[in-house]
Amino acid sequence: MICRGSSVRHKRVKARSQEGREKAAQYASDSVITTKVKAALLAEKGILSTAITVETYKGVVLWSGFVDSADVIERAGTVLAKVGGVKSVKNSLGAK
Repeated sequence: MICRGSSVRHKRVKARSQEGREKAAQYASDSVITTKVKAALLAEKGILSTAITVETYKGVVLWSGFVDSADVIERAGTVLAKVGGVKSVKNSLGAK
């Protein structure tokens, strides 16, 4: 005897499994972007990278914090523009 409902349940489980893998892949990708941004800021002289919080969600980088001047914000933006994988930026940096 073949149960038709079994096939439907299998497709749902497979779909949920695929969705879970996609979410995990997106999370990993966002983590890589965040790490690249933090490393790039750390390598840039004159930018106190520990004062900047960086988060990434679906390729969108949100950074926040307070830096010494508007010039530092501009330089940090230049650094961020060079990081691959960034789709857009939500800038909440402020100058002291």
